[in-house]
Amino acid sequence: MSVVIDRYIPPDSTATEYPDVSAVVYLSPAVGTLGPRARGYHGKSSKADFNYSFRNEATRQSYIDNWLDGLRQAKARRDQRHAEQAGFVHGFKVGDVLTYSWGYDQTNAEFYQVTEVKAKTVVIREIAHRSAGSEGFMCNRVVAIPDHFKGEPMTKRPVNAAGWGTSHPEGVIRMDFGSAVKWDGSPEYNSWYA
Repeated sequence: MSVVIDRYIPPDSTATEYPDVSAVVYLSPAVGTLGPRARGYHGKSSKADFNYSFRNEATRQSYIDNWLDGLRQAKARRDQRHAEQAGFVHGFKVGDVLTYSWGYDQTNAEFYQVTEVKAKTVVIREIAHRSAGSEGFMCNRVVAIPDHFKGEPMTKRPVNAAGWGTSHPEGVIRMDFGSAVKWDGSPEYNSWYA
């Protein structure tokens, strides 16, 4: 069953498809003072990536070629990330402590401990933390208290973070508002509002 995408297609256009990047360009001839036109879509988008008129056909083709190059480069990066993730083996061990920091108006520092390790997943539980000293008004540094569990077990799948510019060879664990990483033992910043 094919999916019908609701897209505007200029009535005077001819379609050129580029299946390698799931894209289509609708080419229209020059009309009046407007030069040759082109409207391009990619993926399942109903909104055009571009809809321009050009000075001449060579300029139009150059623009389309550059657009397609960008789509091909993005696809190559996605394919590479998928291949890296498919072969990734996480390095977490039972007992590892993870740190997770999140917040907008305040910084919430949380800690988790790995309680079970499987081939592709780990089971983690939130653990308590204690103050390691004040940082000023309504903020401090906190450290984890291993084996002092306060949360329910959660099964998570570690992901390869090598392409993210981070130094976490064991992997990272995606959380609701960021990622949990292996804790290095240094106090974490924590803040709150009264």
